[in-house]
Amino acid sequence: MGDTENETTIEIETPGVDVDAIMKQIRENLRSRREEAEACSVDLTGLAGGQYRGRFDPELHRSLRQLSLSASRVGVSVSVSDEGGVPIISSFSRRLRRALHQLVVFYVNKLATQQSHHNMQVARVLTELMQALEREPYVEQLKTLQDDMEALRSEVTRLTAQAETDGG
Repeated sequence: MGDTENETTIEIETPGVDVDAIMKQIRENLRSRREEAEACSVDLTGLAGGQYRGRFDPELHRSLRQLSLSASRVGVSVSVSDEGGVPIISSFSRRLRRALHQLVVFYVNKLATQQSHHNMQVARVLTELMQALEREPYVEQLKTLQDDMEALRSEVTRLTAQAETDGG
């Protein structure tokens, strides 16, 4: 027996709902969002396909995600090795070493918790900074300035040539 035989189609007919108007509004919203994304140089099609093309190398994005994931993985556990020796003395020695190791681990893990919090804050700030830099239209501004400079150079060349012909 196939899956399609068990499926039931439910149709809801609501007289007050204009489906065409809703679909038109959805399409308009999608169009305006796409225009906003294109104005910010965001390739939505590539982004949906997992190919984000931003200002920074995709490897930097991966590294930052890895940093965010590993930021809280700091800490140590008790590790006491068993040494040979006299059974009565080594048993006492092992318990003493274990107690001392637990004390050290307690304080090291307190420090590790603070370091973990710091690492997470640094990862968050770096992520926000990278996102802010990617939203800025620096590339477009640079291209505009380069075009303006080229136009000015052409104008200076033209005026210099004109001055030489008028003065010569």
